[in-house]
Amino acid sequence: IHPTPTIITMCGPTPSSPPQTAPSEWPTRPLYMTPGPNIQLLDNDSKDDGSSSALPFNEKISFETDAFQGTFYVRFADISPSDPAKSAAHAAYFADKKRFYQMVVQGRFTDPSLTFADLLLGDVYDRPIQGVPKGRLFQLLQKFMEALAPGIIFEMTDDRPRVLVPIGGAQTLRVDLPGEE
Repeated sequence: IHPTPTIITMCGPTPSSPPQTAPSEWPTRPLYMTPGPNIQLLDNDSKDDGSSSALPFNEKISFETDAFQGTFYVRFADISPSDPAKSAAHAAYFADKKRFYQMVVQGRFTDPSLTFADLLLGDVYDRPIQGVPKGRLFQLLQKFMEALAPGIIFEMTDDRPRVLVPIGGAQTLRVDLPGEE
């Protein structure tokens, strides 16, 4: 494994704080997504002070980090596109399926020292999650998750909980040569 693994977060709170506007004013309510602190947006409204506005859903977002450059796309079943021309395709994707969201990342790794074993996919939270069972019950849950997904990092009782799996555990993974995407 890479000696100093890097966690690349596409979305999450900015280093400052949650949005300063009321949830009723969020353009993407009931959810609010901002780029992680190590994300440089390439085609989105970003303020000069480094803070960012809410990232849009149902649109491609170009970004880069120290190790990756590409696009990110996320859509949620209950949040319709603002562009009416995209509504039919959005509805068709979720129709008669038990899907809640779709997340697509496309791009290329720019750090040649990374190997496939270094790549993890999952969630990292900024504060402890309330209501997580502790003790023996959590140990049983953790062993169950490790049996389902070998290589999982399942640390839900930490101050910064995280659930990460090797990227090979993604539901769909496709690798193309540049120009053949």
